Amino acid sequence: MKGLAAVMVILALVSVAGAFEIMLEGYDGGNVTVRLISLENQNVSKEFTVQNSTLLIDNLENGTYHVIVDYKDLRYTANIVIPETESLTVNFEKTDDVSVIEADNIHYILNYDNSNGFFVVMEVLNLRNTGNKYFSGNFTKKLPEGVDHLFVDQQTLAQSGVYFENVTQGEDYIEIENLTVQPNGTFTLAFMYFTGADPVLIVDHPAKVLRVISPEFIKVQLPENFVQENTITNSEGVVYRVYRTDNVSSGSVFQLQAEVDQTQVSPTGTAQPGNSDSSGVNTTLLAGVALIGAGVAILAYSRFSKKGEEGEEEEEDTGGWEIKE
Repeated sequence: MKGLAAVMVILALVSVAGAFEIMLEGYDGGNVTVRLISLENQNVSKEFTVQNSTLLIDNLENGTYHVIVDYKDLRYTANIVIPETESLTVNFEKTDDVSVIEADNIHYILNYDNSNGFFVVMEVLNLRNTGNKYFSGNFTKKLPEGVDHLFVDQQTLAQSGVYFENVTQGEDYIEIENLTVQPNGTFTLAFMYFTGADPVLIVDHPAKVLRVISPEFIKVQLPENFVQENTITNSEGVVYRVYRTDNVSSGSVFQLQAEVDQTQVSPTGTAQPGNSDSSGVNTTLLAGVALIGAGVAILAYSRFSKKGEEGEEEEEDTGGWEIKE
């Protein structure tokens, strides 16, 4: 029995870590609420409300936790591993300097609507706050001239976990009003539009990776620094070529010369812009939904690629699309 008791004491020492400390920078009074939720045992969670810049938590069981820190109108989230993580510093200072926002990757997806002779463009930007403070301000994405029937996927933006008040659309821009992104926080901006002119790609925030994706029936002339990375094929057998370039500076503008092989284009086209028809159906919205629906696999591919760039091994479901190196 004494031996069993000794083993139990040792196990208790192994399963319970020492103190875990949370330190707040930019604290100027008021309540701070901290929640720790075990990612291994849904029955284990702790919540604290303090009025201090430092919180010391004792006797926290070993394991992985999701940490949520709420202070005023800001929220910080992170995952920690106990006992490896002994402390966490959270900076609640703010900046409105938009230069801290950079792109992990940008995906420029080009298609064609044969029925109206429009190019159809979908852009997916995976963005990150690279600063050590919260970004809090307006974020603007410039668009080329002549954009028609712009459709912004606000659901994807909201699901990124960032906070914003509104998304406004102008003739040549998208603006996310009062966007808040935590330090090292990420968000995804996805949108679609039609254009009757040669496509133009505007990079107004530095990008680690830029990809241009188009079906084989569209021949796109790209600068020499773009190389073909691989191809992806949808369930209908349409092959998309993926071209890539790295470390693109802010302010870069690419004038794309695109030529369509009409013999390979479906007579109905890929999408059709327009207004509400006699049945009250908004065909513009349907066109956007159809393209985004068809682009789900490409969006999954963008997330898959993003994970690969961050060194993770987890793969993303590509919805039945095939990716070939």
